[in-house]
Amino acid sequence: MAIIVEAFHGGSHKQLVDLLCNSHKFCKVYTAPARKFPWRLRTSALYFANVIESHPDCKVLFATSTLNLAELCGLRPDLGRMTKVLYFHENQLVYPVQKTSDLDFQLGYAQITSSLVADLVVFNSRFNRDSFLDNVEPHLKLMPDMQVKGVRKMIESKCHVLYYPLQLEKLSLAAAEFRSDSTGASAATGAESEVAGATAGSKCLVTSDACTEQMGKPASTLPTADTAAAPPSLPTADTAAAPPSLPPPDHQVTSSEAPESSSITTMSECSSDVSQSNAASKYRPLHIIWPHRWEHDKNPEVLFAALKVLVTEGQKFCVSIIGEAYHEVPDVFMSSREWLKPHIVHWGYLKSRSEYLRALQSADVVVSTAMHEFFGVAMLEAVHSGCYPLCPNRLVYPEIFPKECLYSTDNQLTKKLRTFCRFPHLAKVSLEIDLERFDWDKTLKQAYTDLLSGKEPSWSVPG
Repeated sequence: MAIIVEAFHGGSHKQLVDLLCNSHKFCKVYTAPARKFPWRLRTSALYFANVIESHPDCKVLFATSTLNLAELCGLRPDLGRMTKVLYFHENQLVYPVQKTSDLDFQLGYAQITSSLVADLVVFNSRFNRDSFLDNVEPHLKLMPDMQVKGVRKMIESKCHVLYYPLQLEKLSLAAAEFRSDSTGASAATGAESEVAGATAGSKCLVTSDACTEQMGKPASTLPTADTAAAPPSLPTADTAAAPPSLPPPDHQVTSSEAPESSSITTMSECSSDVSQSNAASKYRPLHIIWPHRWEHDKNPEVLFAALKVLVTEGQKFCVSIIGEAYHEVPDVFMSSREWLKPHIVHWGYLKSRSEYLRALQSADVVVSTAMHEFFGVAMLEAVHSGCYPLCPNRLVYPEIFPKECLYSTDNQLTKKLRTFCRFPHLAKVSLEIDLERFDWDKTLKQAYTDLLSGKEPSWSVPG
């Protein structure tokens, strides 16, 4: 048996714990609510040292990097004698602080010492592993004295990369259900078969004709006979110099805790267009979705700047700004809501998983503007739901997405969105994105089972 400890039980962290527990009934789970992340990493070890019961039959301790594992083992020597697996959803060594004075040395230091006491250190991407290891020594050099050399080597030998698991079959069933609701029962069988075909091969996204029709082109932007044969190509990072002329966590902030703009789902005239029948929805505007935490490290200012340009130009689009908000919501959300209101489909956190997946299914383009991302569950779920991904050419994104989905400058993002607004059918092209490597059932289940058994994973990311 294994003990699972999650100090930030929300969003993708909760999703992973739930998946592990549902698949492995022999786990004992201890969690803390997903709020005040810095305090969780600084202080939760004392809390867990007092609440974790003695389990003589448990041989493995599985914890995430939101916990100071070194402190927990010191406070509870019986836990320290277990095989200790430390899983990194993210690392604090490259967290983008707004000011140098905001750097919290202790957070990164806690993750370093946790890695030193762990027996297995597992990262959810190569970028996560490499960015952590590359910054261990520079981070420790911030100490005024008593520095220890060779710490990276002490950690590196026990590191593994194991992608975050996605349950693609469940996402496919949700997609089929959405299409059935949108196109009628007569189309359900065809949609289900197309979903099965899309996930059967090793290369996805394969977009079905039914989805393409349902997400079709606004009448005002349909290519004419003269332009249909040669639609504009999307600018890529390599063509930046000469772009073409036509280019979920557990805790939700309550209305009493957060500004109005962070906790309300708004339905506008645009949303009625999105929810129309399949026959009519082909004439609706492009639907852009941004499914990320409302925090500064997700860089929302870049998204709203791009949308402001589109609004000024009179481009036709709808937008859903979903994702969880915490106590400190960036001002740009409040200041942008009013001028963006005519275009809003959803505004705020969708607590219901089914409602969240339906929002992804209804969208055409999913956007990330992140400055801090180590895997990107929401982006991949959106891709599997039929969205075209637009991601910055940095962080984990080049590891996962093809070059045509990446932008290198804020201006490139605006150009790509402008192109999609004018020619929405371009958002429904087939992309070669290998989603199967993230699939729980086909690829990752045994490797995570190995971890919970205290073994090195039977499969890990090459390189």
